[in-house]
Amino acid sequence: MIAAGVKGQLVMPELQEQLIAIERKLWSNDAAFYEAALVDDALLVFAETGAITRDVAVSEIERENLEGRRWEEVDFEDVRCVRIAPQTALLAYRVRSRWAHEASGTSSFASSVYVERGGEWKLAFHQQTPTAVSPDVTAIRMLIEKWAAAVRAKDRVGILAHHAPDIVMFDVPPPLASKGIESYEKTWSVFFAWAREPVMFNIEELNITAGDDVAFATALMRCAGTEDGELEFRLTVGLRKIDGQWLITHEHHSIPAA
Repeated sequence: MIAAGVKGQLVMPELQEQLIAIERKLWSNDAAFYEAALVDDALLVFAETGAITRDVAVSEIERENLEGRRWEEVDFEDVRCVRIAPQTALLAYRVRSRWAHEASGTSSFASSVYVERGGEWKLAFHQQTPTAVSPDVTAIRMLIEKWAAAVRAKDRVGILAHHAPDIVMFDVPPPLASKGIESYEKTWSVFFAWAREPVMFNIEELNITAGDDVAFATALMRCAGTEDGELEFRLTVGLRKIDGQWLITHEHHSIPAA
């Protein structure tokens, strides 16, 4: 069966179903399937990462698997499939997705180019473009997620990145307040001495509000100590945009009073 497609091109429903099945499997974050379903020189473009290769994408998925990150909801809408050459097809759709550790999801326009190799359809290109999402919110989300990843990796340079020199931090252990980037860095020595290996520092829910030059974020987090087990805590972050870059000027880590 062949149906009329976009601007007179041809769409094959059977092919659309086949490619959608591959696409849904890719969204399951199965690293082995991801590697097998992409051509060697595949290119993927995301707002958070820019253009990345297949190998980089597979490594990122393997890291997400180790951290227990998974998609809780993935819904496709407005699916279009166009065969643009005998062995090349374009799949376009809108996707609404939500990570299991986040309270709210995102909406994006997605497009994938598949090529037929040895009788199998392989992904050669994929791009996602967020819909109606502030670029500042996207930038801040990426900043906070990279910061949390740096904590898990015990990467001091990454932890301190994007923090203002005069940052003020309110933490769970003393002191009452840590003022300045040097005092802020010292708090992480206390944390790493307490934390069990491998370091747990997971974002379970993250919400961001951004203005033109001031923003704040609230998050529910989870960490774990060598003796205390897992601990849920709250995070509040204040940011300012300085010379076009978002910098964290305040962090507040807290736990509910017993």
